[in-house]
Amino acid sequence: MGLLTILPSLILMMTSFTRILIVLAILRQAIGLQQSPPNQVLIGLSLFRSVRAKERTEREAQQKLAEMTKRELEQAQRLREHVQTLLSAVEAAAHGDLTRDVTIPDDGVVGQMATGLRAFLTDLRSSMSMLAVHAATLGRASEDLSGVSGRMSGSASEAATQANNCTTASQVVSASVETVASGT
Repeated sequence: MGLLTILPSLILMMTSFTRILIVLAILRQAIGLQQSPPNQVLIGLSLFRSVRAKERTEREAQQKLAEMTKRELEQAQRLREHVQTLLSAVEAAAHGDLTRDVTIPDDGVVGQMATGLRAFLTDLRSSMSMLAVHAATLGRASEDLSGVSGRMSGSASEAATQANNCTTASQVVSASVETVASGT
C-alpha cells in the first residue's frame, strides 16, 4: 500500500512525464484552446509519451550494455590467449626448451610480464651458451692435462729405469772398489 502512495511522485521525478505534460499544456494554450483536450487526456498522452521515451532509452542502454559485454568478452579472450602463450613458454623452459620466444603486443600487465619473461629467457640463453663455451674449454684443458700426465708418467718410468741402472752401476763400482782394496 505504501508503494502506491509513492508511485505518482516517483513517476514525476524519474521520468519525462512532467516535462511532456507541461509542453502539451503550453501547446494547448498556444493554439488557443482552453479546455478542449481535457487534462485527463493530456495526462494520458504524457504518460504514453514518457513510457515510449523510456522504452527507447532502455533499448539504447541495452544495446550499449551488449556492446560493452561483447567488448569485455573479447578482451577476456585476448587476455586468456596471452596468458596461455606465457604459460606455454614457461612450461617449455621448465622442460629445457629455451628456444621459445614470447611475443605479446600488449602494453598492460600481461605485456610487462611477457617483456620480463623475454628478458629472463634471453639472459638464460646467454648464460647457457657461455656455460657451453666454458665446458668446451674445460674439456680441452682436461685433454691437455691428461696428455701432460701421460708424458710425466713416461718420464717417471724412464727416470726409475735410469735410477735402477745407476744403482746397479754403483754396486758394480762398489764391488770393484772392494776388490781393489782387498788387493786381489
